[in-house]
Amino acid sequence: MIKMLILIFIAVVISGCGTTGKKGVKLDGDFDEIENKDFKAIPEIEYIEHEDLFVDEVSQTDALSKESLARLPEPKLQRAGKVDNPISKGISLCYQRRFTEAFKLLDAAYFKYKGHPSYWNQVGTCYFLQGWNRKAFLFYNKARDLNQKYAPAINNLGVIYQREGNEQKAMAAFDKASEINSFSMTPMFNKAQIFLKYGFIEKARRIFEVLHKKNNSDVDVINGLALCQLFNGNTGNALSYYSMLDDDTLEIPHIGINYALALKMSGRARDAVSVFEDINRKKIGNMKVHYTRVGKYLGVK
Repeated sequence: MIKMLILIFIAVVISGCGTTGKKGVKLDGDFDEIENKDFKAIPEIEYIEHEDLFVDEVSQTDALSKESLARLPEPKLQRAGKVDNPISKGISLCYQRRFTEAFKLLDAAYFKYKGHPSYWNQVGTCYFLQGWNRKAFLFYNKARDLNQKYAPAINNLGVIYQREGNEQKAMAAFDKASEINSFSMTPMFNKAQIFLKYGFIEKARRIFEVLHKKNNSDVDVINGLALCQLFNGNTGNALSYYSMLDDDTLEIPHIGINYALALKMSGRARDAVSVFEDINRKKIGNMKVHYTRVGKYLGVK
């Protein structure tokens, strides 16, 4: 009897969970619009590793922009957003700080690109750009779950470590990314920046020179080389590097401030003040302390 009751109970539960309804009965509400085709699997786009770079149109004048859009100016970001790739479009919107649009696009691309480490890496970068390091960390590690040797995500983990003040771990991550992909320039650049920060000038200079040979018009590499010369007291050589840059580039704070410093140290005080006053102060950001100190040194009120 108990077994019979159990069987009846199971039958009722199954019936309740999978009711088909009587023939001809029409359901009311939003469910009328749902059809079998709505449940078809969305085909996933095949991941091709050598295509995991940004198009030459937006990166041909910048040695590092094939690996990151972080350093592209607004017009190039907008061009990057027009390519026929939702991942590139999404990250372009993130760098333009149009996060709502970006996540809407990236969410829609999930089923097609969920097997791509580049997808998870770029979503992580969108979170990173909003200051959400913990979420970014999770997404970068998801990219690594899909490909343990995915250098961009390893490099980006290093950037998070660096932002959080753990530069030893950051350097280890940059080393690993460079070891995995010896052609990847971004982790090399990041290593040089740390060397420069702690006064290992020759180590930094050697890296910047390698990058400069790959693309002699990259503005941050030229700035790095100029700083190496400036630290060694070779102001003339530093000014030679800065002379390669156009006026718009020299208005960028982290470049213009150091150029003004080099001019002052070489005895060209008036030119130094002129350059310093042309710096785009709206983009000073976390360089405010450095900007103020150099301004006092130049005698700018």
